[in-house]
Amino acid sequence: RRVIPLNVSGPFHSYLLEEAGEKLGKFLENIPVSEPVIPYVANVTAAYVTKAEDVKPLLTRQVSSSVRWQQSVETMLADGVDRFIEIGPGKTLAGFIRKINREATVINIEKFDDLEKFLVKDAKGFLLNPTSTALPLRREQLPAFKKRIDG
Repeated sequence: RRVIPLNVSGPFHSYLLEEAGEKLGKFLENIPVSEPVIPYVANVTAAYVTKAEDVKPLLTRQVSSSVRWQQSVETMLADGVDRFIEIGPGKTLAGFIRKINREATVINIEKFDDLEKFLVKDAKGFLLNPTSTALPLRREQLPAFKKRIDG
């Protein structure tokens, strides 16, 4: 195994943020969470989350726990996932996925125009948002969605 140093702006996913995780847990206490419509892989456990009661504790742990990125991707690959979508600036995660499995397809969505093109070309009218909850989004809803994003 080899270690790749990452240039980061803070001690994210380390014991130095345990207190921040506890504060997040307190904040989440009164936030209702529904059962995930689509199971997702938590980066803390590299296992699927299927129950509402697991969401808040995992989010709390995520702040100060190591990220099990490779194991998470391998879990999905073992279940037949062959397409990954990175949402946000840069292509860091796409590069990590390619190192794990060169055969996986990685799509990068950095700006709204990329999302629009993806929905028209590839998504068949549906999108998973970055928080891993199902967001049914049909093409005819794009103008309203863009307005919400752009303010």
